[in-house]
Amino acid sequence: PVYLAESFTGQINTIGIGDSSEQKDISITKIITNNIVYKGTKVPVSVFLKSSGYENESVSVSLKYEGKTIETKNINITGGTTEYNLDFLYEPQEEGIKKYSVVASTLKGEITTKNNQKTFFVKVLKNKLKVIIIAGAPSHDVSFVRNGLIQDGNIDVKTYTQKEDGGFYEGLLDSKQLEETECIYLIGFPQSNTKQSVLEMVKDAISNKGKPVFFISDFNIDYGKLKLLEPYLPFTVKQVNNNEILVSPNITIAQLKSPVLKITGSEDDINIWNNLPPIFRTETIFERKTESEVLSFLKINNIPFNYPLLLQRKVYKQKSLAITGYGIWRWKLL
Repeated sequence: PVYLAESFTGQINTIGIGDSSEQKDISITKIITNNIVYKGTKVPVSVFLKSSGYENESVSVSLKYEGKTIETKNINITGGTTEYNLDFLYEPQEEGIKKYSVVASTLKGEITTKNNQKTFFVKVLKNKLKVIIIAGAPSHDVSFVRNGLIQDGNIDVKTYTQKEDGGFYEGLLDSKQLEETECIYLIGFPQSNTKQSVLEMVKDAISNKGKPVFFISDFNIDYGKLKLLEPYLPFTVKQVNNNEILVSPNITIAQLKSPVLKITGSEDDINIWNNLPPIFRTETIFERKTESEVLSFLKINNIPFNYPLLLQRKVYKQKSLAITGYGIWRWKLL
């Protein structure tokens, strides 16, 4: 709908219809969780509960599997029409397609109770999550990301770091490895010495195999070569400018709803993100694609600018996440 509205050249008039009085209702509006999980691994579930027409009432919300309650949380309704976010954890013990449900207790006078519960399905796998990091050159960011992933015992990490001749220090990267991986990290990739055959292989894994991709920028990226992968990233490069600056995250409460940004699960996360030390970025202009979501804009010397620093995109079965800056190791060490 957004794309159609932006491309429509005529005038659009919006007319609200229906009863404006507030109906009493409690509803589970949205559940955010991974659809592929691993046996014996704790999995977060983010539940959004909407309340309207109630005040000073208590509602219990439960995460259930095969009728058995895994976890229950209570929430106090404050009044008006309000959306609440609750976080749950579960640990699957069996492989296969599993059905879970979230159930909210009912209150007297609800217009309907059919929306007080919602189900979701997950595919539980036995093997570890396979991740490949493809780096344009050795860097602190490569080490930082790799070490962070290795700390999770459920992730199997392979790293391929480009040499000056376009090969990789770790040996040959082939299409079979990309086909078997479940996520591709591109850190400072591609660069001017990147071979076209490697670039085509990465493109095929993302486009034809639907591999999710996490892109982290770098000063030496070749944006001409990046054009081949740009259709699968959440941004479009409008203008290249290699003047280097320092930028910091600028995240709002609304953006904090994304599970990508969750650290403690509370509103304190906004202070953690927005008080991080600055990282590097060039003045290259990255433009958000229509179907992409900006998770963080940026600040320069504490002055906010409407340029994306962190953004994500999901189109059909293909997902991508991008950081338009680099030097994110500073977030860890400083």
